Amino acid sequence: MTLSHGDIHTLIKYNLADIRAPQARIFADQIAELNGAGAEVAALTSLGAFCCFDELVAISPLPLVSAVTPLDRYLVEDGIRRVGQLGTRVVMRTRLYRQLEQTEAMVLDAEIETLGKSY
Repeated sequence: MTLSHGDIHTLIKYNLADIRAPQARIFADQIAELNGAGAEVAALTSLGAFCCFDELVAISPLPLVSAVTPLDRYLVEDGIRRVGQLGTRVVMRTRLYRQLEQTEAMVLDAEIETLGKSY
């Protein structure tokens, strides 16, 4: 296993502002380093990092493993069609970055700003 540590402050800034391309580029550069170290795939281990997952897939030098796909599959296998979601404003507004394919993310739309700030 090879690890690459990112700058959480930059990620939070881009995440909260829903700025995806620059964060994807940062991750792609880190993934290139992992590739050079011999990694065969890359995984984003922070759900906050999924804010730019689609953009990263397009430029990543390695295939990406999704942490959301197994969650989605688990919920469906347990017969759960809808899951209540709390998190940052962006996570709630995008319904977990549009990554759930089989499960519907439910949020309190009228309270996203308040919940996001308290989160």
